[in-house]
Amino acid sequence: MTLNKKHLVFGILYFILAKQIHLWLCSHGVATRHINHRPGNCKVVPNIQCGSEKVSVTSNGLAFMTNGPSSTNCNKDFLRGNLYLFDFNKPDQGAKRLQMKNVSKEFLENFDPHGMDVFEVNGVVKLYVVNHLDDFDAIEVFQYSSEHPTDVYHVSTIRNDLFNCLNDVTIIDKDEFYATNFVKFFCLRSRFKYLSTFEVIFPLNTANIVLYNKGFSSIVAHGAVLNGLAQSPDKKFIYAASSSTSTIVVYKRQNEGQLKRVSQINVGYAPDNVHVDKKGHVYAGTQKNFFGMGLLLMNQTDFVSASAIKVEIPEDYDWRNVKVKEILHDEGKDFVHVVSSAVFFNDYYLFGTVFHKLAYCDNTKQK
Repeated sequence: MTLNKKHLVFGILYFILAKQIHLWLCSHGVATRHINHRPGNCKVVPNIQCGSEKVSVTSNGLAFMTNGPSSTNCNKDFLRGNLYLFDFNKPDQGAKRLQMKNVSKEFLENFDPHGMDVFEVNGVVKLYVVNHLDDFDAIEVFQYSSEHPTDVYHVSTIRNDLFNCLNDVTIIDKDEFYATNFVKFFCLRSRFKYLSTFEVIFPLNTANIVLYNKGFSSIVAHGAVLNGLAQSPDKKFIYAASSSTSTIVVYKRQNEGQLKRVSQINVGYAPDNVHVDKKGHVYAGTQKNFFGMGLLLMNQTDFVSASAIKVEIPEDYDWRNVKVKEILHDEGKDFVHVVSSAVFFNDYYLFGTVFHKLAYCDNTKQK
C-alpha cells in the first residue's frame, strides 16, 4: 500500500490533534487523582450563594468582590448584579451586599459584573468593575468610603471600541489601567462564538491586553485565553493568567505603557483570577476539572473540586527561580467548588468561586 499526499496530510493532522487534545485533557483533570488539603482552619463565609468571582483587597484588608456570571444556573435573587464586601479585620461579620447609589433602576437590572480591581488614593477607594451589557462591555467606576460602609457610589462609565470581550482589569493610576479581552469569539455578541472551542483547546493568540489611559487606548499584548490580571507592587510587571496554556504570563512595562513578555510560568492547571500580595507573591484560583464544571452547570452533579496555587516571586525578579505550590485542593463536597480567586492578607485567605460560595482560611497556626 502506497501513501499519497492525502494520507500523509491526514496522518500529520491526526498526530497534531491527538497530541493537543491529550495535553488539554490531562491539564484539565481527566483521569487524575488529588489529595485534599487546606491552608489552615477553613470555613464557608455566610451570605454568598451564587459566586464571588473576583476578589480585590485594599491595603487595610477590605475585600470587594463581584457575584458569579449571569449564565450561571443559580438563585436569581443572589445572581442579580451584586458587589460584596468582606473585612479581613472583622471576619466573623461575614460578607455583606453593598448598596449601589447614584444609579438608575435600568442600571441595576442590567448590571452584570465580572472582573474588578481597587484603586486607593488619599483614603478613598475606587472600584473599577467589568460590566457585560447586551451590546457592549464597559468599565464601571464606583467610589467607596468607610463613612458609608454599606454603600458604593457610581461615578462613571468607561466605554471604548477595544473593549470587546472584557474579563479583568488592573489599575495603574486614576483612569489608567490594563484590561484583558478574554477571547475573540466566545462573547455572546459574536456571530462566530462556536469558534471559541478552537480558541480554548488550541492556544490561539486571539486574546489581548488593552491599555486605557484617560481616553487613549491601544492593544499592547496578545495571548491565549487571557483571564485574570494583576501587577507587581512596584508596578513594573503585569501578570496575566492564560487559561488555555495553564500558565501565568509575565510582562514588563515599557515606556508609554507598552508590554514586553519576559516569562511564562507553568502552574499545572488553568489559572483564573490573579492576586498579588504585599510581598509580591502571586496567587490564583485554578480549574482542574472543566468537565465537572459542565456537569455542575447542567445539574448533573452536586459538586466539583476547588483548587488554588501560590507562585513565590524572588525579590530580584529572577524568573528562573520562581516556585509554584498548591495551597488548596478540595473535592468540593463539603466545602466550596470551582475557585476563581485566591486572596492572601496577613496570614489569612479568601477563596472566591465562579458560581458557589466564599471560603475563609486562617493560616496563622500553620507556621
